[in-house]
Amino acid sequence: QMLHSLLKLFDYALKLKANCTHLISPARRAVPILLATLNQALSVKQEFCSKVAQQVLSILETILLEASQAQTDMGELTAGTSEVGVLLGFIESSFVRSHT
Repeated sequence: QMLHSLLKLFDYALKLKANCTHLISPARRAVPILLATLNQALSVKQEFCSKVAQQVLSILETILLEASQAQTDMGELTAGTSEVGVLLGFIESSFVRSHT
């Protein structure tokens, strides 16, 4: 319950452009941290975690949309992370497919 509240608050905070701009800085490592969180939620394969994954995806979408509008180098934004590769491994899982 508290995790859902925190993620909702985080999502709400991203409505302010200044907060979003702050998070697209590669030095903040927001995208790699959120990708790692998403991977952990997907690896648990429980209903509670699917809701967490959906909230994290919404947050990532907001940040990446802002980054693309600011013409931020996406490679630089996710540099040094293997989380994207791990995430791609979940695409074919039955758990992910049943929640799309």
